[in-house]
Amino acid sequence: MADDLKLEPPIRAVLDATNAADNKAFVAAFSKDGAVNDWGEVHQGRGEISKWDREHNTGAGIKVRPTGVSRLGGEILVLVEITRGEEKEGGTWSFRLKGASVAALEIG
Repeated sequence: MADDLKLEPPIRAVLDATNAADNKAFVAAFSKDGAVNDWGEVHQGRGEISKWDREHNTGAGIKVRPTGVSRLGGEILVLVEITRGEEKEGGTWSFRLKGASVAALEIG
């Protein structure tokens, strides 16, 4: 992970859990009413987030490396390089925080 980026602890927890394939840690980084929006498909609450994560993120062997970060109001945009097997692609993960937890993650 790019250690030189200043990422808030809940965001770092999501990225670290993804890279460690740790579903429990991934879900724990979210508020109870948190949400993941994966290209328009919304998964609300820890139960739905856990299911999505097992199918599309930690359960799919995704590795994520942040390459940049910007902050716009309450949004924290993290540019990421995503590795899935031999495939690499770029993307943006947009976070909204609620206290010490992730309130929303939008993948796009």
